[in-house]
Amino acid sequence: MATIIRRKSNNTITFCGQSADFDAGYLIFIGTDGIRTHVMDITADTHEIINDVTLPKKYFKDCITYIDGTYAILTDVVDGINEVFEADNQPLIEVEI
Repeated sequence: MATIIRRKSNNTITFCGQSADFDAGYLIFIGTDGIRTHVMDITADTHEIINDVTLPKKYFKDCITYIDGTYAILTDVVDGINEVFEADNQPLIEVEI
């Protein structure tokens, strides 16, 4: 099982990882790659940590919501990001639950 960090204002997943905490007053998490990351502008006031979840198969920041234990893809957000990436000749993102 894993951990997600969810924005309180709109329920979007901002990060996925192995573990996370706000013990320092801001977010510190161990990502799925095992790297420890400090995010000083994310606090318990703006985000929440949800433990013991199954991660989406393909994730991209702010493209998936998590509400009442259910994931949903924000296709309009994915489409908007892909339009920008395509215009810059960058690889398109894929999001899958």
